[in-house]
Amino acid sequence: MIQEVDLLIIGSGISGLSAALEAKKYFKNVLIIDKGYHSGGRICSKKINSFCFNHGAPYINKSSKRLNLGFSNFINKIDRVVPFKVSSYKKTNNSVLLVNPNMRSLFNEHLNKININQKTKVLHIKKQVNYYQIKCDNNRIYKSKKIIVTAPAPQTADLIKDVSPAMLKYINRANFSQCITVLLGFNQSFDLPLNSYFYDETGGICSLLNENHNNKYLKNSSLVIRMSDKWSQFHFNKTNDEIINHCLSTISKKFNIFKINNIVSTYCHKWRYSQVTKKLPANASIVNKEKNLGIAGDWTLGPTIEDAYNSGKIVVQKIL
Repeated sequence: MIQEVDLLIIGSGISGLSAALEAKKYFKNVLIIDKGYHSGGRICSKKINSFCFNHGAPYINKSSKRLNLGFSNFINKIDRVVPFKVSSYKKTNNSVLLVNPNMRSLFNEHLNKININQKTKVLHIKKQVNYYQIKCDNNRIYKSKKIIVTAPAPQTADLIKDVSPAMLKYINRANFSQCITVLLGFNQSFDLPLNSYFYDETGGICSLLNENHNNKYLKNSSLVIRMSDKWSQFHFNKTNDEIINHCLSTISKKFNIFKINNIVSTYCHKWRYSQVTKKLPANASIVNKEKNLGIAGDWTLGPTIEDAYNSGKIVVQKIL
């Protein structure tokens, strides 16, 4: 069975969701397909037992670019977005925005406005005369006059290599860091800052995220330990148990308040494409010359959630 749409968006991260909301103003039939189980991409929250972890983007930073594309209006309409101060080793306080009850809920109020097929992985994109044919792993086939790809740069390059090879020379210049996160659930609470940063000296830990910043009366704590980019790169292929044991050994020495016997839940997550270390060159086009294929993501504009949001709106305007 073949489903026909006017615009197909690959990826339900922030840029894909933003693009879909913008595209609904101009296209009658807009569809997002995504291989994951949940929308949000690297804005990812996980519940394990009674613990909740934001193991993707922990909060919203302001972009260094002032593009005025409606991100502030979008955020201001969400009651659950609250400002917070972040401590760091530089002894400065940076204001960020948190989303309650978790980061993944950022787009909750808008998801019913968007048509999304999750658990749908693209296998191949083929260019026909007046449309693209997209074949997926669940035997679904889509036909679309235009497509927007919002996956990380390496995945985007692989998807469009046969239909727009001219764009690859720019896409392949974008780089991502790998990142390993260890999620720890404690049966005790800690009076800790929201997010503390550390020099990467020996243990590989670069930050600690306290998930209980809004409720100090809880009797347990959910902590997200982020390993440094360098440590993650050299230890990415270690087993999850090896990584967790290393992390537990490091934090027990680094922080006296953490007692290993108070840990009741552990989990390790590996981000192959975590932070953007090199974005798309400024002279690169985000649409092909026919204006029927576009790309978006934090790697096309900048590393923040706001950049990802703006990239989705910009690519829709350029593909019209």
